[in-house]
Amino acid sequence: MHFIANNAEYIDKYDVNAGESFEVRNIIFKNYPEDAVGMEGVQEGNSITVPVQRCWIHNNVFYPGYASNPTEGDKAEGDGSCDFKRGYYYTFSYNYMEGCHKTNLIGGSDSNLQYNLTFHHNWWNNVMSRQPLTRQANVHYYNNYISGATDYVISPRANCFLFAEGNFFYNCKNVVKPDDGTVKFWNNTLLGCYEGVPTQVSGRDEVVVNKCKDPTTNTDYSRFETNPDLFYDAEGKLATDSVTARKVVMQKAGVHGFGVDEVTPLNEQTPNQSVSVGENGLTVDLDNISGNYSGGVLFNTGKAKAKGQIATFTLSGEAEIKVEGSGAYGGQLFDAEGNVWIEKIAPSATAVLPAGTYVIYAGHYDKEFNITSLSFADTSASSDARVQAAKDAIGAIPSEITLESADLVTAARSAYNALTASEKQDFDSALLAKLEEAESALGTAQVENVENLISQIGTVTADSYGKISAARAAYNALSPELQGKVTNYSTLTAAEADFKGFAVTNVNNMIKELREAESVTDEEEAAALLAQYESARSAYDALDEEQQKQVVGYSKVSRGIAYLEGVLKVHEFKDMLAAVDVDSADMAALGAIVSAYNGLDKTIAANLLTSEENAKYELVVAKSEELASQTTIISFGDEETNYKNFADIITVSGNTSTSKGTLTYGGVSYGTCLKMETETTVTINVGSARTLILYTDGDAGQKIKIDGEDFTVAVDGTVTVQINGSCTITKNNSINLFVIVLAAPEA
Repeated sequence: MHFIANNAEYIDKYDVNAGESFEVRNIIFKNYPEDAVGMEGVQEGNSITVPVQRCWIHNNVFYPGYASNPTEGDKAEGDGSCDFKRGYYYTFSYNYMEGCHKTNLIGGSDSNLQYNLTFHHNWWNNVMSRQPLTRQANVHYYNNYISGATDYVISPRANCFLFAEGNFFYNCKNVVKPDDGTVKFWNNTLLGCYEGVPTQVSGRDEVVVNKCKDPTTNTDYSRFETNPDLFYDAEGKLATDSVTARKVVMQKAGVHGFGVDEVTPLNEQTPNQSVSVGENGLTVDLDNISGNYSGGVLFNTGKAKAKGQIATFTLSGEAEIKVEGSGAYGGQLFDAEGNVWIEKIAPSATAVLPAGTYVIYAGHYDKEFNITSLSFADTSASSDARVQAAKDAIGAIPSEITLESADLVTAARSAYNALTASEKQDFDSALLAKLEEAESALGTAQVENVENLISQIGTVTADSYGKISAARAAYNALSPELQGKVTNYSTLTAAEADFKGFAVTNVNNMIKELREAESVTDEEEAAALLAQYESARSAYDALDEEQQKQVVGYSKVSRGIAYLEGVLKVHEFKDMLAAVDVDSADMAALGAIVSAYNGLDKTIAANLLTSEENAKYELVVAKSEELASQTTIISFGDEETNYKNFADIITVSGNTSTSKGTLTYGGVSYGTCLKMETETTVTINVGSARTLILYTDGDAGQKIKIDGEDFTVAVDGTVTVQINGSCTITKNNSINLFVIVLAAPEA
């Protein structure tokens, strides 16, 4: 099913928009040889000439396609479920996808343009990829449920900007597969997700730098999600929390009547008993699990070490849990509805839980996590402490609220928010009223402060940059609710518009007033002057291309920044050099110093390093070379130190990976690791006593086996052992090994 916008001549002749207003609903798609649904507009060069637009695809079901003789190798299951190319205003909502290979392609190539797209309340269930793959687009992606993605979920490419909020991701690989686009991640739930797990922003209005811009209309979409002129939900009132979204999606996604009345809880098993905590608490005996139970906790496989959902338990009342364990993905704790109570158990964590059913999860459906300790405590004492802390914090709020009261009011709110639901229900209403009145008064003071800063701008001149930027910063720091109360905001935007006429003059003045950098050698002076140079660079970067051509002497800025950064690097090196004891330092510490020196600007270093420092560095080099002659470094990537180049002393059997991060040793960054799995074996035979040092990404307390004996990972991720000529390294915990060092034996 394809909707294609016709050419401009057709539109002119018949006075219709042939690529507009398409709706697809209540259809079940399966065995489609190409795209199940496709929408395409017309684009010439860098401009959409005939857009496909205002397309609404909702309440459909997509199963895998099928092609008996596919035209391309990856189209045996058809092509995309629903693709959109070269247009505007596309909504994909309340659809259900199951087992598909590729579902949603936005933009057929990096040059395709398409803007103002929305994905909401869809369920991708065990889909491989493209959920969606997006190019040159601004996308609002909210309240979706994505379960069991096997390749990747979101692939942001070619300057796209996707704002993802309130989504529920469960057992997904590569939630975001990084490329040339940007994803802003806010208020999402991630359970059992691994590889490509994005960091969530701290606030909905936090700015995420991106390059999303429509060249056809010259519209900048880089902050569309907070701009009411560009976005239907700039205040964030539409999206619900992700747990609620999951329930709604399960009930309403798909064709009419496809949803379920009772939402399936996330716990795979349900205990037939509850945990009895008591005044003295409860420590679960993990060595005596009988009939899959111990202490009222149901162990899903009868073991404390398992994949996926390991243990399920029900609390009849509030209790504090403490759980310890080890595993490649850290372990998680969530309740039956999907609320996450512990993001990561690494290697231990505690939480106060209300009555309900909970699951201890391996953090990966196919990787093991080992629960090594599990206990529950009565919360009456900790409850009293939390309530008292909230009372004290609110009591510390002064009677007269000013801008300086912000920290106290924020601390009081945080203390109150830390209370459980039952504690809040019984909390002193007068104290709560005091907190709410203080917040209201603080909000009023903050709004008045912004209004005063805007009023102080006055007539805009070339010198108005400081006042305008101060007013803008104060306004941006307000919540969306308070921003709406600023009565003279239009004055600020008008001043910003007027100042554009002075922007070039302002940048030229900033550059002219900059002190020459090349005479500065003091660390504090260099840092302070660098901040001024960076301000000039920021002001320059804010200009458009034509304005930048009018700036005089910008090379002074780039030259000065390079010099001052070089000065600060030399001072960092001086600190490293001063801190090292050359005689006792190991190869890693000495190598880091040598690497740091190699990264210095040698002209600046010659001016700033003293003769004593140069002499000490020569000792570092000499000691490093001495240790290097006694040290063998073995890695698993394309480096010269790859284990295959040391076949006379080491054999390796196992799988490597380049997606587990990086590890730096001796100033060198290593990005390929050996995965310590059940079948992994490393055998070393050097014929004489050596110090063996393993550099891993393991958490402190995790273990690795050497000659069948467990050795514990240190805080820095290393395992150090004295070997007598040979050893065999195998798995205990699922960690990753990046570097093996064989050094001289300890004296």
